Amino acid sequence: LALSLHKMMLQSTPLVPDTATYSAAISACGAGSLWQRAIALLEMMRDNGKLLNDIACSAAITACQKSGRWQQALGLLGTMRDDAVVPSCISYNAVIAACGRAGQWQLALGLLSALRDSNFVPDVISYTAGISACGKGEQWQQALDFLSEMQDDDLALDVITCNAAVSACAIGGHWQQALGILEAMLRAHLVPDVIIYNSCITACEKGNRWLRALALLQMMQGKGVVPNVISYNAAMTACGNGEEWQQALSLFDVILTSDLVLDDSSALITYNAIITACRKGKQWQRAWEILEAMRSDGKLPNVSVYSAALSACEKCEQWQLAIHLWCQMMEDGVVPNLITYNAAISACEKGKRWPFAIYLLGVLRGTKMMPDVISYSATVSACEKSGQWQQTLGVLEEMQSDAVPPNLFTYNAAISACGNGDKWQQALGFLEVVLKSGSAPDVITYNAAISACGNGDKWQQALGFLEVVLKSGSAPDVITYNAAISACEK
Repeated sequence: LALSLHKMMLQSTPLVPDTATYSAAISACGAGSLWQRAIALLEMMRDNGKLLNDIACSAAITACQKSGRWQQALGLLGTMRDDAVVPSCISYNAVIAACGRAGQWQLALGLLSALRDSNFVPDVISYTAGISACGKGEQWQQALDFLSEMQDDDLALDVITCNAAVSACAIGGHWQQALGILEAMLRAHLVPDVIIYNSCITACEKGNRWLRALALLQMMQGKGVVPNVISYNAAMTACGNGEEWQQALSLFDVILTSDLVLDDSSALITYNAIITACRKGKQWQRAWEILEAMRSDGKLPNVSVYSAALSACEKCEQWQLAIHLWCQMMEDGVVPNLITYNAAISACEKGKRWPFAIYLLGVLRGTKMMPDVISYSATVSACEKSGQWQQTLGVLEEMQSDAVPPNLFTYNAAISACGNGDKWQQALGFLEVVLKSGSAPDVITYNAAISACGNGDKWQQALGFLEVVLKSGSAPDVITYNAAISACEK
């Protein structure tokens, strides 16, 4: 409406908009996030010989900030200086907020520093924008410093500022600092909202403090703050990280039996959190049952949920179910990611299903994703466990072709595969590669080499490797001595 009136004024020949009129129209653009219109009006104002002022420029900057246009907001701040318009605290605040939201935290902090060096004193909004920018840049210590500076400047803390500071601490899992801010709020008789409690629970989750996460959940209810889905998801993830799958299941039951509304987005986070908790607790059956219940309720699992369920099966050596989930995932039209492929290949490795492992690796190589060392190592191990030394060498060639450096696990499996296939020369060749690479062979490496020598009737070399193990300070195990004894017997 404001812009329509401005247009009518322009079309009326005797009426000439003045600076106040332009400023009001630009302010209307700021309220509506119409950044392009705001900048156009600012240019029109200049073209018509009107001097730019702080009100008009600040409104245009605010329009850019609300639209996420940090470059334009920063450019307008420069325009103000070029036109000898002294930026106000409002102008700086809008640009700081725009840069912070865009992840340009260094620029935001630089602008806050420039504001402090000017004749203006930063206000609560300035510090809040700076603290939010610190959160985006994972600069939690700087966020706490700003909070301290606010108190030194006798600026009263408010809920929004504390929320920004707690969120900055939560990102890095600095739970003590997050809880410290919460305690300071309570001492100042500020009422924390559900967002602040959620950030504190998240900080405890990332800091592996599941008991404190549950305590916070109980505390917020005691303070009359109703937990939402985010609260329960964060607490459930904290319990999962602490391998407290029973506690996670209890929270999951609360979500399902409460009045909380699970939209598609929050449902995916909820189911991923509980299935991941079951995975970490080696509860593959519960993970599978929850996935099936999710599908029965008409909620389509995404790649993260399927990956968590596949990984749960892989960890518990349930390769048949893992392959079933893979096929089900394909039927649902869910595109696997590298984590999914690796979990499925690892499940095949544990089940000695080398053909399917090689098949999955081939499918992965045909996608835009690049197999990593986990993909190749699991496939090599699957071939080794099935006595397929030729296939093992073939996978290693593909690994070299894709320029993926093998790790010690890969070489150990290759040495073992060649040894079991009576290819002791190739086995010792891989051991030599390990030694030349600068990696330190472990007991498993030497066990495989000793076994390879035994299978090749090279008992002297087997004893030589046993001596190397003893001199290296590594503790030989039963397998080491059994392999050496077997080599001598042959």
